Order: sequence, then C-alpha cells, then structure tokens
Amino acid sequence: MTELTFLGITLNSERFEARLPDDKLADIKQLVLDASSTRSIPAAKFVSLLGKLSFAAQVIVSGRTFMRRLWDTAKKFSKVPRHYRITLSSDCRKDLLWWQEFLASWNGKWFFLYQPETSSTDLDLLQVYSDAGGTIGWGAYYANEGRWMHSRWEQDTIDLSIEYKELFPILVACATWGHMWCRFRIAFHCDNQAVVDCLASGTSKSPPVMALIRKLFFVCARHNFCVVVRHVLGKSNAIADALSRLKMQEFRMIAPRGSTGPDTTVPLPSWD
Repeated sequence: MTELTFLGITLNSERFEARLPDDKLADIKQLVLDASSTRSIPAAKFVSLLGKLSFAAQVIVSGRTFMRRLWDTAKKFSKVPRHYRITLSSDCRKDLLWWQEFLASWNGKWFFLYQPETSSTDLDLLQVYSDAGGTIGWGAYYANEGRWMHSRWEQDTIDLSIEYKELFPILVACATWGHMWCRFRIAFHCDNQAVVDCLASGTSKSPPVMALIRKLFFVCARHNFCVVVRHVLGKSNAIADALSRLKMQEFRMIAPRGSTGPDTTVPLPSWD
C-alpha cells in the first residue's frame, strides 16, 4: 500500500507527499475568502475557521506562524455568545491575507524533504552565505552553484536596524532561488545571532523584521522548502561580506567559482 488516509490527510509513501482532500481545501479557501471580505465575523464561524486552518497547518509547515494573532484574538473572545460578531484587527487581516494568497496558488500537496542517508549537519544539502554591510549594501552567495547577487541599500532602508538588514538578503535569496529548492532544507550562514534567534522562533518584537519573516515563510511554503540559519563568525563569511561591501575584486579572488554576473532578484511579496 502506497497511500493511506489518516485523520483526514492523505499520505503517499511512493511520492513522499501529504495531501489535503480537494473538498476540504476548497472549503478552507472559501472560509478564508469570506472572512477576508468582511469587517467582522460571528464567533462561531471564527472558531470554525481556526479549526480548518489548524487542520491545514498539519500539512503546511509554515502555516502555524500565520495563526498566532488569530488564536490570540480567539482567546480574547472565548466566552462570548456564538452569534457575537468579532471585529477583525489589521493584524488578523495580515494573517488572513497570507493564507488567502498562499491558498490561491497551492494545490493541496506538501512534499516531504529529501532525506540523505547521513544525519546531523549533512542534512543541510544546500548552503547560502549572506551578509549586510551597514550603510553600504547586502549580498548573498549560493555556494552549491556559485550564484550570487548584491545591491546597495535604498535610501529609506539605511536607518533600519541591523537585524532587518541581515534578514533582508536571506529573504531576497529565497524569493530568487526558491523555485530551485523544492523539498530541500537550506542552510543560511549569517554572522548576526539576533537573526538566527528570530528565525528559529519565527517571531520578532520589531514590526519591520516581522514583516520580512512573514514574507520569508510565505516563499518557503510556496516552493516547499525550509530554512535554517546558522551563526558563523564574520571571518568565516568573507565571500558574502565582500559582496555586501561591493568589493568585487576581493570577491573574485576568494570565490573563483562564482558566476560571471549577478542573478536578477525576484520582486518580494508587496504586503507586510
């Protein structure tokens, strides 16, 4: 037997996939669309929506991150009558927008990651190095294929936190190269411990940083890969450091396998 259904989710051992039944996926899409198009929602319907999203999140790894604010709202109104209408905050709407955009292009399938025969850090099959150069720019280097990209900071970005700046090239790299990473775990190497911590927890107290995290998890879910960020000392991140500081001659010396030109970056999701 290559396929079985467990708790409403179909598992296929031959294709290494988990799948939501078409009827359940259509139902969830409609519930999210209905909730997104109204200012308030009956408490009973809101609880039903959360239940359906929790069910879907069993398959969509990043989905739980985009339920936190919805659950916080549900807790605040846990004792109201079923017919009481809950007004959805702007934060709730951001979570619903994530679900709406993701579900619109998702086919209901989630493929398990490739599992090499070895364990520990050997699971990190693909390696990316990233860095942010203060007031200069950012860079990212996809070591497995020698691909790279970098850019100067836009004027409205220069004054943002270093945490935001260090996370930005990770997001751009995922948006640009993510279509090649389906079913892989990607190890990013970053010399900023705060970024390592916030991506490990999936949250941040900084609204601008949290906006980048939401976009990052959206890209990961869309292309079915996962990201881990490993802290490295600055001296071990020389290639990305050279890119972020626009030192191309130095980059060519220490990365002879690097491609002849930078990859063109892909536009990021517009919502925050």
